[in-house]
Amino acid sequence: MAKEGFELNLVPTSGSRDNLQRLLAKDPQVEIALVQSGLELQLAPDEQRQLESLGAIYQEPLWLFYRRDVKLDRIADLLPLRVGLGGEGSGTRAASDAISAPMPSSRNNIPKAGRASAVAKPLGR
Repeated sequence: MAKEGFELNLVPTSGSRDNLQRLLAKDPQVEIALVQSGLELQLAPDEQRQLESLGAIYQEPLWLFYRRDVKLDRIADLLPLRVGLGGEGSGTRAASDAISAPMPSSRNNIPKAGRASAVAKPLGR
């Protein structure tokens, strides 16, 4: 990047949530950051207006692992199951919310605790 006239300073962070907070800080120490898709949806509208996206670097797959004794043929088969959807504020949680939103009664049963991947609740009840 230096050959093109860019100065790049890498700043260690704890991940996407931290990166967003740094971009939105009153006295920001960063001008650009990598953020996991979906986290921007958890921002207030005024915070969203402060940010611009350059676009996706790549499409991020969301892997769904389940026990071999569970029979799944489609996403709707998750409704009666206990599912770990990621911790509050995580990128996995944002993606899970987007997938589960159209499912009947799913929003009221998504785990709210920070240990949501360990404390799973039924989606469809």
